[in-house]
Amino acid sequence: MTKDKGTMLVLGGHGVFGAMIAAAAEAAGWTAIRTSRRPAAGFRRVDLAEPDTLEKVIDEADVIVSTVPDRQVVAERLVLDRGGLLINVSAMAASSVAGPLRRTEPPRGTVVMNAGIAPGLTNLLAARLLARHSEADEVELVFTVSLKGSHGPAGGDIAHDWLTATKRHRTTVVRLPEPYGRRRCLGIAEQHRGWLGPIAAGKTVSTYLCVAERRLHGAAAVTAAMAGQLTSRRDELPAGLLMPEEALTIDELEPGLAGAGLTVTEEPVADLRAAVRSAG
Repeated sequence: MTKDKGTMLVLGGHGVFGAMIAAAAEAAGWTAIRTSRRPAAGFRRVDLAEPDTLEKVIDEADVIVSTVPDRQVVAERLVLDRGGLLINVSAMAASSVAGPLRRTEPPRGTVVMNAGIAPGLTNLLAARLLARHSEADEVELVFTVSLKGSHGPAGGDIAHDWLTATKRHRTTVVRLPEPYGRRRCLGIAEQHRGWLGPIAAGKTVSTYLCVAERRLHGAAAVTAAMAGQLTSRRDELPAGLLMPEEALTIDELEPGLAGAGLTVTEEPVADLRAAVRSAG
């Protein structure tokens, strides 16, 4: 029988990604509370444009997972003010919300940004690779997406920003793990250099997009594993805004990933560049 790990509040639980995270959380032993902006059977109504709807349910959760790329960071500000733990998996660059989350008083809660699979798990892999290869001068992040994937309007806004920030994008051929193989990838998000936070100080961070066939992926299981590790650790997490690599390490997370059927592979690359690769 799976041990009860507590209650997880999933913001955006009516979306595809939110539904996957809630299901993965329940499989891992959590009680999941799914939320939706609109009234729906089996969902708690939470509209971030109406903060009081979140305040009504926030105290019921041991951890909040947000799949919503909310530029006003309503949920994040609420947690920093009131206390608790929030894991943001919406792929918003932490640098883009640093201003709205800036505070004059000490925070009471902890917000971990960029805590999905990419960025997120990739941050932890990059931290380990850079610790082993301090001489590396570049980190490459490759995002695999499908044109047939399902995304909400907020996710579309982020993709639009990534692709329209510059008139021309570089391309490169990247050798990805199977089943992808060698793929020509498109440079994206050149304006965002905060994917990896302090671990990449002094390094070039290059982000690429690989459009591939639609496949199932382990992003939801990664979120459940992160939530389990962050809420069960013996030492207390510092309050404030954290990047994943400031909250945990890939070594701490790997047992949870293995339990979900995910493995991490490392391959040497030419000229000692640190490249991030993950495969399920």
